[in-house]
Amino acid sequence: MAESPIVRAASLLAVALFFVTTSLAQAQSSNQPQTPTPAPTAENSSPAAAAQRQQTQPLNNAPVWRDVRSGAPQVTTVRGRETNVLIQPQGETWRSLRVPIVFGGGMIVALAILGLAVFYLLRGPLEGGTGGRQIERFSPMDRYAHWLLAIVWVTLAITGLILSLGKSVLLPLIGYTLFS
Repeated sequence: MAESPIVRAASLLAVALFFVTTSLAQAQSSNQPQTPTPAPTAENSSPAAAAQRQQTQPLNNAPVWRDVRSGAPQVTTVRGRETNVLIQPQGETWRSLRVPIVFGGGMIVALAILGLAVFYLLRGPLEGGTGGRQIERFSPMDRYAHWLLAIVWVTLAITGLILSLGKSVLLPLIGYTLFS
């Protein structure tokens, strides 16, 4: 059963638009300004200021995280090189570097799919006959192993995309309830 070229073009266009909107959402979420927390002073670090902050801004843990990220020695139970290090600065470097890398990777994937769609629309499906003869190229066990690997690879790819793009792309689209 052959699909019409219009249906093929529409479905390929929908896939290309999905990847473009995904990469645009990623770029938009990385460009949102973040308000820095004020530096600690005598007025905002006292217990009375903390109690007032809990009234006006419940669950605001900025002072705690400011202390954690300060680099000052803290108390940990880790023994070895990382003793008294709560947050390693390399992780923060990767967190800030990851956004442009993910955006660039998303654009490459979107361009590859768009290129395949354009090629398919211009060239059309490949046609070839069997000539009436069929030769078994792979044994049933080879085909089983191939499809098992393909299913596992696609599952890992989908979960990897959810891990890397989930918060910036899926969360705005489907909301907290379904995302959790």
